[in-house]
Amino acid sequence: MKESQKAKLDLLVASSLKVRKQEQPFITFDLSNGKNIYKCRAEAKADIDAFIKVANKHITQWYCHRWVDDDNNSMPDIEFTFSSDLSIEIMNLILNGLDDCHVMSQTLQLHENYTGIR
Repeated sequence: MKESQKAKLDLLVASSLKVRKQEQPFITFDLSNGKNIYKCRAEAKADIDAFIKVANKHITQWYCHRWVDDDNNSMPDIEFTFSSDLSIEIMNLILNGLDDCHVMSQTLQLHENYTGIR
């Protein structure tokens, strides 16, 4: 990956995270491995943990944080950003087979298409 592509991706990931500026982490996802970056919302960290437990061989990097609305108010949901070689269809099959992971399934999108809306 060219350095300019990597810098552009770093900026995209950092600017799209809806967290307070003082809490905003700097994240670099490695795209040289051919994996896609996905994003979804979860009702609880336990939902994310259940998904990672099943799909862990296909998730190389991930980050989660409290979801924040446009007025910077913290919400109870968690946003989950991760890289994987699985397709959205396969991940939805996994999520639909897990208890109470419907919000993750309903909001799962490629990072650049993510809205968080169910």
